[in-house]
Amino acid sequence: MNLLALLAFLGFPLGFLLKRITKDEIKQGKKYFVFMIRALLIIIALILMYNFKPHWILVIGIIIAYFLSFNYLYFGLTYIILDNFILYVMLFIFGLPYSTLKDNKKTILKELIFFIIPLLLLVSNFNEIYGKEIASFAVGFLFTKAVKWK
Repeated sequence: MNLLALLAFLGFPLGFLLKRITKDEIKQGKKYFVFMIRALLIIIALILMYNFKPHWILVIGIIIAYFLSFNYLYFGLTYIILDNFILYVMLFIFGLPYSTLKDNKKTILKELIFFIIPLLLLVSNFNEIYGKEIASFAVGFLFTKAVKWK
């Protein structure tokens, strides 16, 4: 599972590479990239809501989403509780437009670090004990980011 998650993360650096190659097309397609990002965030949140009934911790996810903008931290939390190939594909697809809208090279390293941190929780049984709470937290974040996206 960890290898698939890291392969899914490759959408982010590949999108950054595509941005370097096709600079003119990125400016024209910005509104489509924003739409794609919003749609994917909502779909991922709905998948989580389908698999886990939302909990009151959803409110905490909404509040924290205004302060922390590391999307891959919440994707990492999502993937430690739900091992689903469709989510890995969505993460790969999400990384392509998301990284084209980012301007800094350092964000790739930051997002990778914040993506790996939750995957380290797989060593313990943390995800089995608090799976519903983690899912609720991630759903709150994903919905907030989908609505708040530029």
